[in-house]
Amino acid sequence: MAEKTALDMVFLYVFTERYHLITVDLVYLASGEWQHVWKYVKPLKHETYVDESKITKFLEATADSLQSKSWYYTKRVGIEAEAQYNKLRKLVSIAIIKPFLFKNNQDTKPETKIPKLNFHQSQQLGVKLLEPQKFKDAGHSTSRKPNDVRGTSKYSSRTSMDNMSAYTDRNTILNEKMTRLREFCSPKEIVEELASVFKTDWRAAFEHCRISNDKGDTISFLRRILQVSYEQVCWPIAESQLVLMQREALKIVSGSNKVNAEFPDSEILQEFRRQYASISLKYLKQNFFEKHMKTLLKRHNIIYKNVPIDEENVDVYTAKCIEISWFMCVQNPPMVFQFEVNNEEELRYLFRNFQEHGHQHEYIVWPAVRLFKHGKVLEKGYAMFY
Repeated sequence: MAEKTALDMVFLYVFTERYHLITVDLVYLASGEWQHVWKYVKPLKHETYVDESKITKFLEATADSLQSKSWYYTKRVGIEAEAQYNKLRKLVSIAIIKPFLFKNNQDTKPETKIPKLNFHQSQQLGVKLLEPQKFKDAGHSTSRKPNDVRGTSKYSSRTSMDNMSAYTDRNTILNEKMTRLREFCSPKEIVEELASVFKTDWRAAFEHCRISNDKGDTISFLRRILQVSYEQVCWPIAESQLVLMQREALKIVSGSNKVNAEFPDSEILQEFRRQYASISLKYLKQNFFEKHMKTLLKRHNIIYKNVPIDEENVDVYTAKCIEISWFMCVQNPPMVFQFEVNNEEELRYLFRNFQEHGHQHEYIVWPAVRLFKHGKVLEKGYAMFY
């Protein structure tokens, strides 16, 4: 199709990193186009096998990114959304997918789940691509970065869904927040994000690692990543931060470096630590990748056959495990994982069956989550039975 739809333009701007060209109105317009298309396609769903939720999720993520200015998550969901949209275009009549972008029927905004955004500056409709010179003048270079593998990678023959390594590297993973969690997030939000990581990122890492590794080794490796993130990285650092803050606060008020007294109210410092929790994320991730990742790979005999795709799936999963573990640790009181069970009754109470068959417990796949130590169970885990 010669003309591009609004959704095409959003994909284009995200994947070419021309974020300054994405406006609120463009996202609303793309949402309206998508609703128009899906209205005609929905009755044929059993024939098309298109997952419309991935496209809707991409549009919602784009709207969120306009506010947060963090586009990594949008790129990731966009890869799957683009694959679904391209599949749809091959399966349905081209007349259904109408390009509305530069037409004048944009006065009425469509009903959509995309949140209304509050911007101080007016948004323009019908945004079009800048010419290369103007794009350069806007403060963005059109030349590809030396480490940008888009279009030149030996993996470029893969589908866009598989070729996630074309859009990021470990430096991005270290510097950008991978999850949707924010300071003062609730235990419920943490549990929901954890469930999402298990459903998507864990499975992506498992599927790629499973190609060249034993199933049990792969599951054990991914479980240990989460366990080490919590027990050996986030928990000790959370405790040490609190002790250091108490010590320094007493030094300030006493005017002396020799302080033996106890801080009278640690909850004040706990709230301070929680308020600035995101600042610690980069250091926590570096700590894990530098001190623990190689050891875990060696201990569980994990081999990356299809580098860098396998490695990146594991890195993204790891970064999310660290972020979730950290936000759990800075809760007051801290939330906890339960990786072990003491008896059969506790096993059945805390863990679901990872597979549909089996009665004899073999190993834990994914931990249960408690509100605090020995506290209420917020989410059951998964265990492998045979």
